[in-house]
Amino acid sequence: MLKKFLCGMLVAGCAGALFADSEPVVWKFPAATAEWSKLHNATTEDMEDAVNLIPVKGDHGIINPKTDLDPKVYNCLRITYRAEGFKTPVTTGDMFFTTDKVKRFNHTHRFKLPSLIPDGKVRTLSMRLDSPQWNNAGKITALRLDITDQYPGDVHLLKIEILSRKTEIENAVWDFTAGKGSWDVPDGMVITEENGELKMDITRTDSHLFNYFDHFDASKYTKLQITYRATGYKRTTGGLFYLQSGDKNFHHTKFVRFPSLICDGKEHTLTVKVKMPANIAALRLDIVDQAPGTVWLKKIEFLP
Repeated sequence: MLKKFLCGMLVAGCAGALFADSEPVVWKFPAATAEWSKLHNATTEDMEDAVNLIPVKGDHGIINPKTDLDPKVYNCLRITYRAEGFKTPVTTGDMFFTTDKVKRFNHTHRFKLPSLIPDGKVRTLSMRLDSPQWNNAGKITALRLDITDQYPGDVHLLKIEILSRKTEIENAVWDFTAGKGSWDVPDGMVITEENGELKMDITRTDSHLFNYFDHFDASKYTKLQITYRATGYKRTTGGLFYLQSGDKNFHHTKFVRFPSLICDGKEHTLTVKVKMPANIAALRLDIVDQAPGTVWLKKIEFLP
């Protein structure tokens, strides 16, 4: 059974606390420990580049008791972290929030977090913040981050960012210098991280890689760009399938066809026009239909 990973759009941030409308809200640790000052079933230890979140038991988290976020401006979450020492390869977690009307954290005002990658490397967790409770909140007054429900295990928080809707529209980028991110569940290939690229050793025809969403509004974009290298082929075919909310299976009618990759081992950019709906639940990347061969992905980017 395919594992569903929530993800969203990620973009570059900049240091600071709270900025004007379209600027990101950024908490960089350990300096931000003073703002994320309340603890729930956990203790913290400041490190040189992060805060070490030390759980006392399950259902642990840290709380920022005073925020002033406008959900009509901000709707993307990005967390930079390191994690290791968990007994399970898949973790669960939540981000809770309060409003002027809902003053206590509860399960109706939360987002479920994607799984951490507990390999000890610096990783980025990204997701879209989109729910009636968030969108109609008026103001977000506090945040509680339960980054994992599992225990024991070590999580080092480097940075928490809340990104704007404007930024999300302008950039839907997966940069593989930070690892595979939410592109996972490889089929017909072996994937490894190599020198800031995602190496895909294709082992059979009809190979693919998946990306699952809680909601991805692809209607905002007109182009798809993929930065890559490839070897082992003379000519290739491939493309991108998309699954809408309510669909049970991928279908050839919901497909973006790719031109042949240039397979000389050098870096190239593939650009195709896209016209996709708003309610995307999953993407399936069939970068090549042929086998064997090797493709290195550097970046996947949707453009307005």
